[in-house]
Amino acid sequence: MPGQPHVPMLPGERDPLASYDVATEISKTFARSLILELRQIEAEGKCLAALGEHHVRVAPNGKVKLRGVQILSNLLPAARLAYLQQNYHSASTIIDGLFGQRIPPDIQHLTYLMRTDFAVRDMFPIHASLELHDYVKFKIPKHLFHTILLGLQNVPNVANWQQGVSTNSLLDYTLNFNQGRSYTIPTNIHNQTCLYPEQKTALRMLGIPKGNQISLTPYQIALIRPLRFFDFKRNRIAHRMEAGLCANGMTLQRYFSAKGSEIVTRVRFPLVIPYIQLELQRRGLLSQLDLNPLFN
Repeated sequence: MPGQPHVPMLPGERDPLASYDVATEISKTFARSLILELRQIEAEGKCLAALGEHHVRVAPNGKVKLRGVQILSNLLPAARLAYLQQNYHSASTIIDGLFGQRIPPDIQHLTYLMRTDFAVRDMFPIHASLELHDYVKFKIPKHLFHTILLGLQNVPNVANWQQGVSTNSLLDYTLNFNQGRSYTIPTNIHNQTCLYPEQKTALRMLGIPKGNQISLTPYQIALIRPLRFFDFKRNRIAHRMEAGLCANGMTLQRYFSAKGSEIVTRVRFPLVIPYIQLELQRRGLLSQLDLNPLFN
């Protein structure tokens, strides 16, 4: 079995005592490979009589092969479905067992879905990339984008995201790239007579016609709050922290790069991408996307 996850101090971390549980690439490969084995068996109209750790053989790169399993075929649909549900439940237990008592949040989210939401199993082996944000913002219907934004506020670490970002220099640099103006909420001003430019821009980014309104509605402000976080995660992909570090005459460390920023983002906000992915799957939109550039 792949070993316990190990992560050095995060790039740009300002708290030397901060600790996070993160899955290694090999352990993620293990989880995905095990699920793909079950998906292939299901695609053939079959299922397993049982699945346990003793059936799992693991290559050095983390890929899985099943050995010694009893494969069932020609079952009635209801019986096969019941076996498949148990197969995924067993797989979730095996995956959890990799991490002992320190299961990373994104893995915990995955295995919870495997036990409780069998209907979305198509997405179980899919590992989403951060570029998913562009697809959500520009490709799906606007009302669904708004629904996803509102739900985003309930994802752990999102409600107070700016406070959390301030404790990491890579993320904080992106936040303050423009003195933080990109992420302020353009609230209404007393006695304003028309929308000011920042408000108009926010509505345009949400795909909401401004019409003749002179101020933002409470609903629009409620959308703009998570939109700021959503855009922060997109903007982080730009190499702004690299330019800033060079301009300030600082020595670029190994992880002070776009790659390092991606590592930090995944660790600090581990459930954002899984949340978006699940919302798309439940609305039948995940299968409509071109997954090749999005997932690996």
